[in-house]
Amino acid sequence: MLPQADAALVDGQNRTRIFHGVNAVMKIFPWVPNVEVFTLDDSLAEEDWLRLADWGFTAVRLGTMWPGLEWERGVYNTTYLDVLEEIVNGLGKHGIFTLLDAHADLFNRNFCGEFAPDWAVATDGDFLPFPQPIAASIKRNASTGYPELDDCLSRPFFEYYFTHAVSYAYQGLYDNHNGTLDSFFKDNPYVLGYELLNEPWAGDIYADPELLEFGVAGRKNLAPMYEKINAAIRSVDDEHLVFYEDAVSNQGHAGFDAPPGGAAYANRSVYSYHIYCAPTDKSGDPTHVVECNLVDDYFENVKMADVTRLGGGGYLTEMGAMLESPAAADALNHLLDLCDANLQSFNYWQYKPYHDLTTASQPFDESFYYPNGTLQANKIKVLSRTYAYATAGVPRDMMFDAETGAFKFVWDSWGHTIGLPTSIYLNEAMWYPHGYSVTFIPRDGASYSSPTRNHLDIVPASTFPDSSTLTVVITPNDSQVLA
Repeated sequence: MLPQADAALVDGQNRTRIFHGVNAVMKIFPWVPNVEVFTLDDSLAEEDWLRLADWGFTAVRLGTMWPGLEWERGVYNTTYLDVLEEIVNGLGKHGIFTLLDAHADLFNRNFCGEFAPDWAVATDGDFLPFPQPIAASIKRNASTGYPELDDCLSRPFFEYYFTHAVSYAYQGLYDNHNGTLDSFFKDNPYVLGYELLNEPWAGDIYADPELLEFGVAGRKNLAPMYEKINAAIRSVDDEHLVFYEDAVSNQGHAGFDAPPGGAAYANRSVYSYHIYCAPTDKSGDPTHVVECNLVDDYFENVKMADVTRLGGGGYLTEMGAMLESPAAADALNHLLDLCDANLQSFNYWQYKPYHDLTTASQPFDESFYYPNGTLQANKIKVLSRTYAYATAGVPRDMMFDAETGAFKFVWDSWGHTIGLPTSIYLNEAMWYPHGYSVTFIPRDGASYSSPTRNHLDIVPASTFPDSSTLTVVITPNDSQVLA
């Protein structure tokens, strides 16, 4: 067996993969992005696939929504699955993998959120009516019965997690949930994996306040549920990756002792985590960059320690949700530098608004586009950084200088055994408009070619032995070499 880096994601050809991607989560009906035609606010169509590939993105975390699949109890919408499959296959043909994300925020539209269909939600019972005790009442639409969206958005959405109704609903899910996407995507080569549940709440914190303590909700509620879902998935799909998250309420180390399925499935399990800047303004931009960076440092250290302890992979599946201000660029670059230092993949939140009713930012502010159609080009440039997305060997160090565009990558090469190149993405238009230079250490240890624009393939020299360390340095023709 070839050696692998800790927490590495390795493809079927033994290349270590690092993904840079985006989120695409449609939070209202029809629960899936528009695949027919490009739009500014809700599409994930062929024009989007081309743009994402051109910017160097190799993964999309796609909302796979329970109401879209099972709007009525026991009635499954195969058309919804067909549209998801069309998106997955379309992205895949452009080199972009899809993480199927069971997305949840606040559980249901009756609670100002999304996840469960109405039939799966109790709106009255042995709990205080929503939104108590956060507020006495909320205005509801006379036709739908849902809370008016303007009223929902009158306070930060995270506060609603502390309502009795939301806590009670999540506890019911943990006690009873067994559902999966069954076998529909089990043979799809473009599926990166399944995310079991986005940002799960701690559970019924009123019945059991201990759930708010570090690690307790993960141990008591999430781990048992994840075991059940993982067993159901593995009964039909033993190969795709399973992504699992800790409770969104937990600000410390995870309470899990092992990945879902235990050590036997560590090589097919990925600890999914989110890091968001704080404090921020209403557009998601940091109000104090140094403080934001310290928050990011803390959470990256905590999450990396959990990844190491649990085994398996790690992946920053949500971050960002910002405008393209200079402060936002500084904060994003700092977090992406942390990802590079830890050889971690990331997915930005999010590509387009997709009717995001549960965000700490504003839907268009967090997206790649302004409402008038103008690209948030500065944001895209930050995210479209140079990186080694497929390594024929073991990555050791990766560094990108956002001031100069210079890039350095160090890896133990196994190119002869694997028989494939190490592949690097670089955005020529944004970062290297005057061309670039490529050097290797040792100087004659490798050669490169550019099979297509924005891509380099590196192969070791015939005399360069496997397991030896290679370094590549890429610099804009008007820049200085990284030390």
